[in-house]
Amino acid sequence: REKGTNYNNSIIGFITEVLDIEYAFIDELLKNNRVKTLCLTQKNKTLPNIEYQLNNTPCQNVIDGKYCLYTSNIQQLFPNDEVLVGMNAESYAAIPLWDSNGEIVGILGVIGIKPIKNAELIKTVLNLTAARVSHQIEQDKNAEKLKLNISNLEKAQQIAKIGNWELDYIEDKLTWSNEIYNILEINPESYKPSYKTTFQFVHPEDWEMVKKTFETSKKENKDYSIVFRMLLKNNHIKWVIQKGTREYNSERIPVRSIGSLQDITELKLAELELKKTKEKFKTIVENTSEWIWEMDL
Repeated sequence: REKGTNYNNSIIGFITEVLDIEYAFIDELLKNNRVKTLCLTQKNKTLPNIEYQLNNTPCQNVIDGKYCLYTSNIQQLFPNDEVLVGMNAESYAAIPLWDSNGEIVGILGVIGIKPIKNAELIKTVLNLTAARVSHQIEQDKNAEKLKLNISNLEKAQQIAKIGNWELDYIEDKLTWSNEIYNILEINPESYKPSYKTTFQFVHPEDWEMVKKTFETSKKENKDYSIVFRMLLKNNHIKWVIQKGTREYNSERIPVRSIGSLQDITELKLAELELKKTKEKFKTIVENTSEWIWEMDL
């Protein structure tokens, strides 16, 4: 949230300066009737963020969807609000912050150590800045959700040993997910993938088969799925399955290709071992049958 935090700090610093008031804050609504400050400023001095219960605070009224103004005697009205006591507060004004779905996500407010005399100016300034602050909070939340989703996807890909890739034909740019780098045992910081160099990992004995599959898929405008071996550093061999599809423009020219690459080495080796065992068992049975036949004679 660094970008959003910097912006919000600038906003509430500006508010304290314009309104000539001691404190300004932006709260984010949490669960269980609690809030935490995203920004807390005392005359352009950034203070440590705090988390507190809304009960017995003026902020509770704001969360209920009201613009709240207390021009004086705020401590007498809310004697159990330790934050106000610690600030030696005398006055308070705050406005709810709404997201694009009409839900309250936080509070924007100011606290003074003297009675408020410019009530209309305070209300105007808070109203003018609330929409932008609300948008920033929502944007930051969406960014955090996206980051979490990406993290969960990467964990799932790591467990399944499957990565995804995208090839932009127009920009001639190939992009891999982190798991493909793991499958190919490559450091993403020292290797830049490209369409031309990707084939260097294909096992020499499988190269013609892979090339033919790709060419046929492109010629016939069909998706593809192919199992082949990859030859990695130290002659380490991995079995993989690659699937891909293409997107075309209005002239049926491919513009993008997307797909997946999955490490199926353990499955393939188990399959080969099973096949080997079956063949061995078949041989034993056939030889045993011939021996029994000879004994019967």
